[in-house]
Amino acid sequence: MVHNNIINVNKLKSSFDGYMQVLYQKKEFYASIFLMINSRLLGRFLGIDFGTKRIGLAISDENKMLAFPKEVILNDKNVFERLGEVIKEENILEIVVGESMDFDGEPNKVAKEIEIFILKLKTEFNLLVHKQKEFLTSVEARRYKDKDRQNGVDAGAAALILQRYLDLRSLQER
Repeated sequence: MVHNNIINVNKLKSSFDGYMQVLYQKKEFYASIFLMINSRLLGRFLGIDFGTKRIGLAISDENKMLAFPKEVILNDKNVFERLGEVIKEENILEIVVGESMDFDGEPNKVAKEIEIFILKLKTEFNLLVHKQKEFLTSVEARRYKDKDRQNGVDAGAAALILQRYLDLRSLQER
């Protein structure tokens, strides 16, 4: 009779080990799905203040609530290479580009170049690209410019553009 109980305990232990292995595999599976979803949710937005000579960049926090100036890059032949680096480094999910208007609210002379730039962004990086109306963001950014950073105005303008988009998005989600 004692021998019979030992076999049952071994069977029980074997069943328990099998169950734990299946449970562990399920946990691993669910954890990988969680990480995939979480990395998608915890990415950032990239704000862009397009200029013919320089491009200001800003990034959001992972909660997509606040925008921060990142850097200013030259608008040259390497611009998409550098943007690709930033997109990868910062886990960028979506891009917000300032839509340039004149005082009458009409597209200004740089608006056509911005449209071409947006098409290239979509093609190159396969990310959602949003336009956010910008009006005098560079003037506003000069008020907050860090005196040690000469080109900080463009990154500051990008942060203002991105922050306006994030605020609007937050209001729409309520």
